[in-house]
Amino acid sequence: MQPLLSHGLIRALTSGAVFLVGLSAAGAVTVTLTGGNGADGVLGVNGGAGDPGQSVSASAGYLVPNTDLANTANVRGGNGGAGADDLSGSAGPGGAGGTATASAGAQASGGALSATANAWGGNGGDPGEFGSSGYGGAGGGAFGHSIVTATGADDAAATANATGGAGAPGTFVSNAGAGGIAYSEAHGSSDSGSLTLTATNAGGGGGSGDQGGDGGYASSKLSGTTGAGHLVVTSHMTGGGGGYGDTDGHAGGSASTFIDTAQSGSGAIDLNATATGGQGGGVVSDESYAHAGDGGAANIVAKAVSASGDITATGAATGGAGGVASGMAYDQGGAGGEANANISASTSSGHATASATIAGGAGGAGQSPADTGGAGGGGAAIASATGGSGASATATATGGAGGDSTMAIFMGGGGAGGSVSATAAAAASSASPVSAVSMATGGAGGVSVETGGDGGDAAASSDATSGGSLSVTSSATALGGRGGDGLDPGFGAGGHGGNATAHASAASTAMSVTATATATGGAAGAGVAGPTPSGSATTQSVAHTSFATVTANAFSPGGGPASSLAIAAIGAPVAAPPAVDAGQTIAIGVLSPEAPLGSVMLAAGYGGEGESLTYEASLEFAFATLHPETLTLTLLGGDGGGFDSLTFSATTGFGSIVETFHSLVDAEAFFAGGELLLDLAAAGPQDLLVSLSLTASHVGDGFGFSLDAAVPEIAVPEASAWAMLLVGFVGVAGAGLLRARRSAPCPHAN
Repeated sequence: MQPLLSHGLIRALTSGAVFLVGLSAAGAVTVTLTGGNGADGVLGVNGGAGDPGQSVSASAGYLVPNTDLANTANVRGGNGGAGADDLSGSAGPGGAGGTATASAGAQASGGALSATANAWGGNGGDPGEFGSSGYGGAGGGAFGHSIVTATGADDAAATANATGGAGAPGTFVSNAGAGGIAYSEAHGSSDSGSLTLTATNAGGGGGSGDQGGDGGYASSKLSGTTGAGHLVVTSHMTGGGGGYGDTDGHAGGSASTFIDTAQSGSGAIDLNATATGGQGGGVVSDESYAHAGDGGAANIVAKAVSASGDITATGAATGGAGGVASGMAYDQGGAGGEANANISASTSSGHATASATIAGGAGGAGQSPADTGGAGGGGAAIASATGGSGASATATATGGAGGDSTMAIFMGGGGAGGSVSATAAAAASSASPVSAVSMATGGAGGVSVETGGDGGDAAASSDATSGGSLSVTSSATALGGRGGDGLDPGFGAGGHGGNATAHASAASTAMSVTATATATGGAAGAGVAGPTPSGSATTQSVAHTSFATVTANAFSPGGGPASSLAIAAIGAPVAAPPAVDAGQTIAIGVLSPEAPLGSVMLAAGYGGEGESLTYEASLEFAFATLHPETLTLTLLGGDGGGFDSLTFSATTGFGSIVETFHSLVDAEAFFAGGELLLDLAAAGPQDLLVSLSLTASHVGDGFGFSLDAAVPEIAVPEASAWAMLLVGFVGVAGAGLLRARRSAPCPHAN
């Protein structure tokens, strides 16, 4: 066994720290070191201040490598001493907790290796009982470091855990101590054996006082490489809670994880990371305009890379809740913490799965007259997966709800819901399934007596790409947050609903591609002070192959309910919804290299309450022809409940057909059957854009139609492979829209 003690450790021993070394015949060493506690303050001496706890550090096979297979360092900082009351009647401050630094390393051979570092910061000392100078002691920081290096088939594990010390409370007229920070690193490498990296940290909680103490942050950094061995990386971070205050609450601690390198040659990789921000401290104030503490942010960045191994990488980040405000008027609830997760998995020939989930913290409530609820936390979830034999990416984001303000009788309001985004991208190079799924939900606005908070916006985006997959699917769903209610029966106003935007794209060189985007605007909050708009809904879907592209767009404005659905597909049957709902816009397009070229359905239903609203839907086909052709549009029927005006257009690069209707009877007659002809005067790239624009102002209004588009021949590689595919969709039924197809000739055909 090599020497264990660093110079810093030797100095700690000479100053009263407790030091233990455990040895075993199996080549394991455990070093345990506890710092001395600070002395309590003495009445009338140095203001009665307590002494700080002792800061200590220990190394087991880290600073001075040894030949042991297992090394463990356990280090605990000393607690701060308590303050006393001096002769003048002022309270003495408590001493700060001591910091703790634990380091462990293992790089021997001949068996499984492990290096474990555990660090606990000392707690802050309590102040004396009376006086404005009686500050609570801050919690001590904790730092853990571990590293392993394994050769041959030896397995290895590196663990680094850190817990920050708790901040001590202040007196009712003095500040509390902040919680100690917690930071750790775990690193390692192995040849053909497995490698496990683990970090678990918790920031210290802030103390309570006239001003609460901030919660300590928790943060980690991990990296590891293996050859053929299995790599497992796990990190769990939790920020400390902020302390309550009589004047102001303080912020919860942040939580973050950074996994910059998780890499293998042929071994599988499993990665899991969580981060949870600390809750903000509340405020119970006898003064106006006090502020509760904000929730701590949560952030994860993780990347896993392998040459041929399968990868599963997941990350979940949750922002801390904002503190609650109560006491006098005009106080402010704390904002919810933001949450972000960026998870990436990439393997050249294996299967890659990446999942990112985030949730913004809820805003704190305002519980006194004229208080305002805190805003909900927002954030972004990003998942990226690239695999040789398949890929799947899932991103889910949820905004925090705005804080309520149900006691506010004037000037107060509910907090706004958090706005979020979710982005999923999946790609594979071989003939294997590829899937990208994203879902974003805006936070609900807080409820208030006077004005409800606005709902949060939501944006979802998915992108699936394959070089030869038989099945590529991409799905994006966005839900705007609901506006908060305004409860007062005489002047309460509801909050606006959040907007929703969804984009889905799917691409492949093969023959089955489907992209689906769904968006629903947030409902407006209830209130009597005039109409409040809901959120708008915007969708776009794009399906792309080597010979064609289909793009579907749908938009519903805010007013009443608002939703939109856009589906683009190539070589895949699509079932349309059984009905068009009030406030919904639908655009569905399916393309085939065989006749007919493609099928189109566009529809919109009015969702307002008497105001004039305009709904938009369009479908675009991009393809190529080998010769000049004639494009035939076969009208399959259309109907609805009515409209103020309806504009239909069909446009190519060589001409267009535009029809505007103000009569439901005329529109139904136009779409009842027959053909429209458009010349494609030259060979090469072609483009067909079919659109609907509906303006309406009466409940029950709406209209929809379907048609087939055909050309004699388009440029398709190996078109015979498509001969047996069924292309089209089930017609819309119900709600009085798009009834049975009609066969009468169209008098407007040309």
